[in-house]
Amino acid sequence: MNTWTTRTLLLALVVLGIAAWLRFPFMRSGMPYFYDEDEAHHHNRVVNMVKRGDFDPQYFLKPSLHFYLRMPVVAASFLASVRAGEVRSVKEIVTRDTFGVGDYSFSASPQKIAKWNRAFSVAVSLLVILLTIVLAGQLGLPASATLLAAALVGVSPALVQSSATIGVDGIVTACALLATILALRVIDRPTLGAVIAAGVAAGCAIGTKYNAAPIALLPLLAVVVARGAGVGALAAAILTPCLAFLATTPFLLANLPLFLDHLGYEIWHYGIAGHEGHTGEPGLGQALFYAKWLWSSALGVAAFAVSICGIVLLLLRGEKRYVLFVAFPLLYLLFMISQKANFTRNMHLMIPFLACGAAFLAELICSRFGKARGAATFFVTLGLCAQPFLWALNQRTEAQSLPESRLQAAAWLMERSGENKKTALSGALQFEPGVLKLPGITKVDLSKETAETLKAQGFERIVAGAAELTGLDTLTLESSIPGELGQQRIVKNPEIRMYQIPQ
Repeated sequence: MNTWTTRTLLLALVVLGIAAWLRFPFMRSGMPYFYDEDEAHHHNRVVNMVKRGDFDPQYFLKPSLHFYLRMPVVAASFLASVRAGEVRSVKEIVTRDTFGVGDYSFSASPQKIAKWNRAFSVAVSLLVILLTIVLAGQLGLPASATLLAAALVGVSPALVQSSATIGVDGIVTACALLATILALRVIDRPTLGAVIAAGVAAGCAIGTKYNAAPIALLPLLAVVVARGAGVGALAAAILTPCLAFLATTPFLLANLPLFLDHLGYEIWHYGIAGHEGHTGEPGLGQALFYAKWLWSSALGVAAFAVSICGIVLLLLRGEKRYVLFVAFPLLYLLFMISQKANFTRNMHLMIPFLACGAAFLAELICSRFGKARGAATFFVTLGLCAQPFLWALNQRTEAQSLPESRLQAAAWLMERSGENKKTALSGALQFEPGVLKLPGITKVDLSKETAETLKAQGFERIVAGAAELTGLDTLTLESSIPGELGQQRIVKNPEIRMYQIPQ
């Protein structure tokens, strides 16, 4: 790190600036609607914990640390919403909709609470870039190589697209990187304090996502590799990750049967049952699946190939620092390819490690160019980052212009609010709660109604999805908004039709 100059510090800020610029639109993309089932559920669960004033999540399909980290964000954003005149009580935050999956609302009301939590996720995503710089420095790479690693993480389309998601993947990636950095420090300073720090970070990673479990071995490997740390450090390396995990998910002790059931479900889900649309053959099949995703959606072909070669070269060199660096991503990969379920988001935490591997090999190549080393580094960086950057740029553009028919329908209803017509609004379309506050609007389960029954109840207008009603011959089509046809598990940009009921 002593090779860092004012120029390289400024370049690091440029990398962070570009990364932030790529991620910014995702904080409000799709709002007020959620299109990711897990994101909607996590948002509603953490909000419900704040509404109840209860630190027991009553849910253990994921560990609890990310809930606790997000609760202060929910509290602060609620106060900001009060200041903006949007709500006055936490009871007014909408988290329930009987038409949503699991009876959860798939829209944010007020939006500020979701946007602030997405902003928190983006901040964690930028922290991941900073930790990548530190980790590359721990490997002894010069400033130019650490900037390459940071740039690959900063423009990775997979990390850009998920950067604002209210979930666990960004947090577990940051914890895994921190645990690796602290474990590498044990080699230089094999003290009890250093081992405990690495163990706490490892426990926090597992307390964010169970899949990170292999990282529990990292402090122990650091002690073994470092040697001379003592019996106390050895015991701390074994116990600290476990204690840190318990500290981040403390209510598992009070809800042990529920914890075991949920953890057992995850083991069954990943290892035995698989998941519809996300299932592969354990072993080589899963390895090829993840490799294809990494080169086609996460890093690009060139960066992926260079990163794999760099990781292999690090391992073959056999130095303590390199072996310890490779240990967790290798153990994690072996663990994940042994499962049947294959969610690509589980590979997000591999990207910074692969970026460091790519930077290592790129530095070896560029160092052979002598006086032209600077130019070689520039062109190698440009070559490795170009493809993922273009993908990320395209995703940014898409995030800024997501089509959503319900926003158009809400504007249409707002323009006609002065008519004060009694309007039956399809509950299956899951409009955001603000629309229900318009004059004459009533949410109705259209699957239990016909045009005639609605007319008998005094309704003058119906807002429905395509083919959601019967008896259309008695109705007049007033307007329509194009969108997705057919039934959707998660409603996104549905075709909407407005009918007038002749009186």
